Amino acid sequence: MYGDLDTSEVASGGHSRGSIGTFDVADDPRLETTVHVAGGSSDGNGPDSLRNPALHIDDEDFATADMERDHTRTDVPVWFDILDGTDHVLATRKGRHVITARLRWRLADEEFRRTRDFLSPDCAFCGPGDVQYKNW
Repeated sequence: MYGDLDTSEVASGGHSRGSIGTFDVADDPRLETTVHVAGGSSDGNGPDSLRNPALHIDDEDFATADMERDHTRTDVPVWFDILDGTDHVLATRKGRHVITARLRWRLADEEFRRTRDFLSPDCAFCGPGDVQYKNW
């Protein structure tokens, strides 16, 4: 892939413990965005490291309270969805279309996704689930 990848636009993301690890690298200036699935920062300090827009996807499980707290404390643009009808393990699978669209918006410069998919009252990914976004 040498020479074929645009290393000026990269993201970091993870599920559960991987999401928590993503907070550890979120202040890297090379990152365009971060993706956090079913894993909020245990100590509540994860949002302090965010420098660029973030995507938070969760289900209703043991990580939800941490993710809700992280969403509240996040100062950067963030889009958060608590998915209906999923569990901790399946959150990534059920959210994969959201994650893919988000990465195409942020990394492939598909700006039409901003309002069509994410930031409008009738956005494509605003249901099912409890969607919240702020700081846009």
